Amino acid sequence: MNKRKDNIYLIGYMGCGKTTVGKLLACKSGRVFCDLDQEIEHREGQSISQIFETRGEVYFRECESKVLAELLHTSGHIIALGGGTILQQRNVRLLQEKQAEVIWLDVSPEEIYQRLREDHTRPLLETAVTEDEKRRRIADMMTRRRPFYEAAATRKQEADRMSAEEIAQTLTELLEPASSCKVWVMNGPNLNFLGIREPAVYGTQNYAALVSYVEQEGAKLGMKVCCMQSNHEGDLIDMLQNAYYEGVDGIIINPGALTHYSYALRDAIASVQIPAVEVHLSEIQEREDFRHISVTEPVCIAQISGLGFASYQEGLRRLKEFLQKNS
Repeated sequence: MNKRKDNIYLIGYMGCGKTTVGKLLACKSGRVFCDLDQEIEHREGQSISQIFETRGEVYFRECESKVLAELLHTSGHIIALGGGTILQQRNVRLLQEKQAEVIWLDVSPEEIYQRLREDHTRPLLETAVTEDEKRRRIADMMTRRRPFYEAAATRKQEADRMSAEEIAQTLTELLEPASSCKVWVMNGPNLNFLGIREPAVYGTQNYAALVSYVEQEGAKLGMKVCCMQSNHEGDLIDMLQNAYYEGVDGIIINPGALTHYSYALRDAIASVQIPAVEVHLSEIQEREDFRHISVTEPVCIAQISGLGFASYQEGLRRLKEFLQKNS
């Protein structure tokens, strides 16, 4: 698997959830969370409110740009930027030059007001005298800032009606393919005849539908999936050996009838030393006696059968779990 993890930057108006979502996203993606404002506070020995009060916004923005430039040279972080960070064109330019992944958490002004109405740590809102003035100020500021967020973001995530956990999970599923593992899905004899061959056993959907399903399920799990099929034992052995030379991270294999007698295929799986999961559409233990024995299962990390197309989804999940534990 790809060990290099580029930083991911979260932007949005104050109160949009960058810190809460960022911490969850960091945990899910194996990165370290960093809050730009907190980093500035740590370096300056003052809160953001105190910096604004004693040294002014111009000084704060200078600190902000300096710390951001330093963080851009790190990796493996989820970094929450301040609400006004992208108002400075130099900061946007730094992010663009780095080709950074910048995610905008977009929340409505009314939702922000509800989140911040009892929050007295926001210098730009503290001078509002009434609640109506605070509501108007939030709406006006967000309207002015919206074009800046749109220009800086590489992705926009609606964050109004989702919990922080749901947002983090959605982003994890979207972002994982960028650093995904490479999985080859190998299908043996007669799988190309899906939809024609014994539909009562194997279903009515064709092989193209299976490939589409497996690719989509792999993408959800952060896997770059390549599907292949052959009716010939030697071809499958060649595929396995090619997987070794191509640096494939994992294998899903449905050997078809070869499952029950191909010791050559069994030896090929063992020899390449790539984690493999054996899958079957039907429940082989409930079919003919000869299907109850698999000579390939002992050299695989798991066998999944009887779930139809979902056997592949479960196989991919088991494979990802194994790779994460043994990476």
